[in-house]
Amino acid sequence: MLPNDPTQIKSIFTQIIAPIADVEERMFALNVHRGITRLGYKAELVESNGYFSHIRIPAADHYYIEISAIEDEDGVTLPLMVYEEYDEDIRPLMEKAAGINGSYRYQADFAVHYDDFDAQRMHDLGLSEDEICGQAFIGVVEYTAYNFQEFIQGALYKFQRAYDVEIYPEMRVSQRKVF
Repeated sequence: MLPNDPTQIKSIFTQIIAPIADVEERMFALNVHRGITRLGYKAELVESNGYFSHIRIPAADHYYIEISAIEDEDGVTLPLMVYEEYDEDIRPLMEKAAGINGSYRYQADFAVHYDDFDAQRMHDLGLSEDEICGQAFIGVVEYTAYNFQEFIQGALYKFQRAYDVEIYPEMRVSQRKVF
C-alpha cells in the first residue's frame, strides 16, 4: 500500500465497515418488523443467503406486501431507518423538553403482489400448478415518514391512490394471558 493513497484507504475502510453495515441493516429490519407487529399486523422477516431481503406482510384476498430497502440510482442500498438531528434552532428546545436531539426517518419500497395459489382449491378443481396463474406483481411505491404508524398507513394509502387497489394487511392474534 502506498502511503496516503486515497483509493486504497477508501477500499480498506470499506472492508473494515462492511460487517458493521450488515449488522446495522439487520437491526433496522428487526426494528421495522417489531413495529409492524406492535401495530397488530402479521409480518415475517425474509432472508436470502443469510442476509435480510425483505419483510413480508400477508393481506386479504391473496395479496401480500413486501417491504424492502430502497436502492438509489447508483445501486446503493439505503437503510430502512436514518437518524436525523433536529435543526439548530429547535435542537436545544427538544433536548431540554424531551431529552432528544433528533428522530428516525423511516424509508422503504412497498411492493404489492397477488398470489392466487390455493392448494385446496387447486385440488377441488383438478388443476395442476401450471394451470394456476400463480404470483403477479401489482406495483411498488417508495415512502418516507418520521412517524412509524404514518410510515405503514401512508404507504398503503399512497399505493391505493397510485394503483387503485385497496390492501388490508392481516391482523395477528393478540396473545392472551392465561391465569
